Amino acid sequence: FSYPLCNASPILYFLLATVRIGIIYLLSGFGGSILSLLFIQNNISVGASGALFGLLGAMLSELITNWTIYSNK
Repeated sequence: FSYPLCNASPILYFLLATVRIGIIYLLSGFGGSILSLLFIQNNISVGASGALFGLLGAMLSELITNWTIYSNK
């Protein structure tokens, strides 16, 4: 039972991490567009900057959450 699980776990981790990053990217992009629409009503705004800043924010929150793990290396 554990041998197939050990072989499949890197693949599953890669797929789940990819899905998680995709969800963060889409939600932060959508949220950035909505906030841009609310605050800048007279101009049209397009781009992926909101989604990219969302990914940077997720990376920063992961770093702060696991700071003790990274500082001991």
